[in-house]
Amino acid sequence: MNTGTATNLVIEDPNVGIDIPAGERIVVEIRVVLEDTPTNAIGLAFANTG
Repeated sequence: MNTGTATNLVIEDPNVGIDIPAGERIVVEIRVVLEDTPTNAIGLAFANTG
C-alpha cells in the first residue's frame, strides 16, 4: 500500500507491517517517469539524490 503520494512513494502496511523473514528477499518493480519541467531538459545530467 502506498501511504505517501504519487511523487513521494511510501510502501507499507500500516495495520500489521511487512515482514520479510531472515534470509529471504522481496523484489520490487518500479517505473520512474521524469516530470516535464525545465529542470529535466534534454542534455542535462540526471542525478539521483534519494
